[in-house]
Amino acid sequence: MGGRVSRHLDDLARLGAELFHAAFPDVPASAALRLRHFSSAGWHRMALVEHGGDRRHRLLLKALWAERGADADAARQARMMATEYRLLAEVAPRISEADPALGCPRALAYRATPGVLALEVVDGPMLSTVLFGIGRQPEARRARRLLEQCGEWLARFHALTRTGEAGNPLEWLHRELEHPGVLPVFRRHGDERLHAEVRDVAAGLVEAHRAMRVSTCTVHGVFAPYHVIVQGDGIRVIDLESAHVGYPYLDLALFDAYAAFRPPWARALASARLPLPEQRRAFLEGYARHAGPFGPPDRAGLGLARVHALVRFALEWERVRRGTWLERALRYAWWRRCLRRVWAEEAPALRLAAGGAPALASR
Repeated sequence: MGGRVSRHLDDLARLGAELFHAAFPDVPASAALRLRHFSSAGWHRMALVEHGGDRRHRLLLKALWAERGADADAARQARMMATEYRLLAEVAPRISEADPALGCPRALAYRATPGVLALEVVDGPMLSTVLFGIGRQPEARRARRLLEQCGEWLARFHALTRTGEAGNPLEWLHRELEHPGVLPVFRRHGDERLHAEVRDVAAGLVEAHRAMRVSTCTVHGVFAPYHVIVQGDGIRVIDLESAHVGYPYLDLALFDAYAAFRPPWARALASARLPLPEQRRAFLEGYARHAGPFGPPDRAGLGLARVHALVRFALEWERVRRGTWLERALRYAWWRRCLRRVWAEEAPALRLAAGGAPALASR
């Protein structure tokens, strides 16, 4: 295994140099390059190719994990990489054309074989750090503007990738919450009874809004503040490798639920910059301004998707963070507290929507 990994790294270094000189032809071919690897728990190996300390000439490499497991995993990684390249090359530039303050890293080169994507290096703090981290606080007006830009980027992304097909997202969410892998999450986190309540309300929403139809589109998949880089007066959205066809609520709810999942001190810092309800409003208004207003069924879909997003956070925790029994117990207790808080916020409106007359979605 060690020899195969070593050969893979040597091949990556050679290909990295080739892609670097293709992207920056003004750098002499004889110039010494450095390849720096990053540890990653994600789907791809990450490396930075740079020429000395020159920050103008750098590129980020995403490469397939050659030594990782089954052919099915390798095929999935390859599809994810090809999807990210297509979106960065074809969709992201159209978003920037409409508003130069919104963007993504430029795709500089792509090699399907052996599976390497070269990207522009985007400098700047993550939005999660700007809003929730310790440090200089942005003005409330700037924080609001950044959140509006996130909503605008997402609305334009969804509009540009709309499939022309439609379905009922409440039915999809109901199926997701009934998935066999979800009940054990609630059981391990000590809230099996709450799971039954959530499922009952979801079933009522489906019955009350069977006529609801929402167009599917490409969703980012993991649209959260830690995948948004603040750069000057604009934003750059990164890591589109998890993009797939789905309903827009998935992206909206995950971004929205991120704040609910932060520890108390981070929520307090964020509230000092801009109260959390105003942060939520700014993001959703930025989206609605470019995608159209949210109708009652939309709000029901978003509320239920917000609960589903917390389940996704728990599943991701279990995938990448094992820890000791004490660490797991503390995480479970925190997740249960967050879920109960979000459910208390969403349940009254969801129960009301579940008992109302059927209506058509506005989207």
